[in-house]
Amino acid sequence: SKEITMDVLRSVAGNALQRYDKKGDYHYDIVSAFIKSMRGSDADAALHYLARMLEGGEDVRFIARRIVICAAEDVGNADPQALVVANAAAQAAHFVGLPEAQIPLAQAVCYIANAPKSNSCYMGIFNARQEVRSINTRVPKHLRDAHYPGAKQFGHGLGYKYPHDYPGGWVEQQYLPDELVGHKYYYPKDIGEESRLLLRFNVAYVFTDTVFFAGGFRRFSGNGGGAFFIFVFVLIFILVFIVVLIIILDIWFRRYYYACRADKVSNGNVCKSVNHEFMPDAER
Repeated sequence: SKEITMDVLRSVAGNALQRYDKKGDYHYDIVSAFIKSMRGSDADAALHYLARMLEGGEDVRFIARRIVICAAEDVGNADPQALVVANAAAQAAHFVGLPEAQIPLAQAVCYIANAPKSNSCYMGIFNARQEVRSINTRVPKHLRDAHYPGAKQFGHGLGYKYPHDYPGGWVEQQYLPDELVGHKYYYPKDIGEESRLLLRFNVAYVFTDTVFFAGGFRRFSGNGGGAFFIFVFVLIFILVFIVVLIIILDIWFRRYYYACRADKVSNGNVCKSVNHEFMPDAER
């Protein structure tokens, strides 16, 4: 009898035997490498580990869940479409089944790997939950439900400002509990769509609500609002450019039209020192 070795198994199987155990260390190592490759924007590595999981017989639903989580955790609002693509791929993979399920999964993996990255939303809910576990707070009265009978006699809902009644759909108002006023959880990054969304929000209130500079700047300056500073810098640059252009034009105009003396004749015209008017030779 011949001893069964790895070489014998390879010759029988015809394919390389990948080390993969669904419940052991290789399972978790490969899944970890798969997620980190997408997070690290290496589509080739991510496809490699995707292929190893598929060849190892991993459940397609498990793979799809990892992709959806990565889209929300590591891409986030830097490219909100990543979550849409990931969720669509999960549904498509479940609908068509293997082997074709590998196609939408691969598409989603490549999209996520090449998308801009931001974990701001993930860190935001993480920080919020950490604080919620350590402190008890009450909802501000003006935010409490005022629809049931007798609510107003307790002051519920009184003083609430309906944002849609104000220019731009925003108004300065306290939303956090009194004990947490000024606390921040969400720090948006100047990456991809997240920076454009923040910039669009800031620009809207510069032109629709003057309170923005009093309240909006305070809110965003400590909230990772680098896009706001970019907008301010561009606005200042444009204003400085206009002022410099006006000065240059004024100097040019004075130099060529008002700098001549009364006794100087230039190109057939005489400049009078009193009123600096140009008179053609025919009118002299």
